[in-house]
Amino acid sequence: MYMNDHGNSLLAVKNHLIDLLLISAGILGTVTYFILTYPIQSIFTFKLLFPAITISSFYGLYFFRKKIPLSIKSAYIIFVIYILTFNDVYEVGVTSNNILLITIIPFISTLVYPARTTVFISIFCLITYILFSYLFLSGNLIFTPEVPLNSDHFKWIDTAFITIIVTIVYSIFMGNFNSAIQNFIDDLQETNKTLQLRDKDLLEKNQEKSIMLQEIHHRVKNNLAVVSSLLQLQLFRVKDAESRFILQKSTNRILSIAKVHEMLYESENFNNIQFEQYLKELTSLIANSLNELSNEVEFDFDVNVESIDVNLSVPLGIILNELITNSFKYGIIHADEKKIYIKINYIDERIYVDYSDRGKGIENFEIASQTGLGFTLIQSLLEQIEAEYQYETDGIFKLSFNFLALQNSANRSFQKQGQ
Repeated sequence: MYMNDHGNSLLAVKNHLIDLLLISAGILGTVTYFILTYPIQSIFTFKLLFPAITISSFYGLYFFRKKIPLSIKSAYIIFVIYILTFNDVYEVGVTSNNILLITIIPFISTLVYPARTTVFISIFCLITYILFSYLFLSGNLIFTPEVPLNSDHFKWIDTAFITIIVTIVYSIFMGNFNSAIQNFIDDLQETNKTLQLRDKDLLEKNQEKSIMLQEIHHRVKNNLAVVSSLLQLQLFRVKDAESRFILQKSTNRILSIAKVHEMLYESENFNNIQFEQYLKELTSLIANSLNELSNEVEFDFDVNVESIDVNLSVPLGIILNELITNSFKYGIIHADEKKIYIKINYIDERIYVDYSDRGKGIENFEIASQTGLGFTLIQSLLEQIEAEYQYETDGIFKLSFNFLALQNSANRSFQKQGQ
């Protein structure tokens, strides 16, 4: 029933109440009709036909409730109550059991119509009551058998007084209820406007922040590209093969960082990058930089991790850069199978990375990590991400490490593919 517009929402509530009154009156009227008229001998009398038509009309109004305006449905209910009440008063006088039904009229009127309309309807009902009381007290209307109370002035006044009091109480209650609901809706509208303005302001600030972050990543990527280009220019002037290799490794380290910022610049999410895409682009970039073997080496990927946190992408990128570069330089240059295996899985809140090649291996990883800059950098970065690691160097090179997928106790660094 809730609508975006609060005014329509109040109208929907009123419609709902009137519709409930229609169906309730229809059901209660049906039950009462069959109880009071059983056994039915003939329905073709006004006394029986009028209630039957009235009850049927309640069902009809309820069935077509969405197409009929609230004011018409309410006016019809008021009209029926008015007819039923004063028809009974006409027949039995002040002893009518239906006389208090007249108090429902201002209740419905106050719910739907303006205060002036309610006053007018209430005065009209009071005038009708006074007219009937005059007719009975003057003897122009006589109920047979005659009821002494119909000639009792005090009884007519007492009934009128009670009816007026109940009517006033109903009217005040519904008036205050409508006023409270309207004030509540006005407050909601004001709060909603404030929240919309705040959301708009936050959205604009967020868009500005996103643009700024995008620009920052773009500039960092460009600056790193400039540094890489400078190293490349220097590389062309170096003749020594070992020096060229060292410069190329340094260039690749910079490019692995630049690749992170490039993907962040192109992504809508500045916290994570698509890991498998990053890995494939990075390995291709490294392989192409070592062009003497790039066409011979094959990569075998088994990646079950969808995205990587930006805080881990840089150290992992550099680790993989060092491992791939060393595989190209030392591991698989003389191997029969020039293939590099990279396997990454997400298991129980941890990331498991297996890197291996079918090269000759190294004698001791710990010694290498203390003497060679590349392995020193790998071990340092493993410690930075608090990784547990182990290695195999007998006839192959295989480094396996794992670490928590949650970093800094706040952000999930990886997301398992498909989750």
